[in-house]
Amino acid sequence: MNFPPGEFNGYRMTFHPEPLPSDFNPAGVLVFVIHDGKFLVGNVLGRGYCIPGGGIEEGETPDEALEREIWEEVKASIFDSVQIGYFYVEKTDRYFHCYIAPVGELLPFEITHETISRKLVDLEWLRENYFSWNDLYEVLFPYALEQFKKHFPAHSLSTDVE
Repeated sequence: MNFPPGEFNGYRMTFHPEPLPSDFNPAGVLVFVIHDGKFLVGNVLGRGYCIPGGGIEEGETPDEALEREIWEEVKASIFDSVQIGYFYVEKTDRYFHCYIAPVGELLPFEITHETISRKLVDLEWLRENYFSWNDLYEVLFPYALEQFKKHFPAHSLSTDVE
């Protein structure tokens, strides 16, 4: 599959559908949290609606960062996660693990210093409202759904989240 380049905060980024080589240190994580064919996004101050993600803190593993970012930005837990590739942000020379994960539980949402709301949304909504929608996202979001159905078939059916 061909992934066109995209842009994040004015920097060119590329997506690679394979694990990050072990000799590279990831700067952060991004995760497509999915339920019933919809993406869980947060309305993050300064960015707008986007998938959970952020930097890996000192002493934190990528998996710990993943769970923390989901908690901080969309107040949810996940059942499991699968890495589907990585992002490379040119000019900053930074790498970000990219995951898919099913919603485990949506916890009561409270506005924080970082996120003012959350939504479960479909692709059509994303195209109109996602922060900095671009050609890469146009290909990547359907790819994430495809990978989700492959890796989490039981969670691809319509079910309620707690």
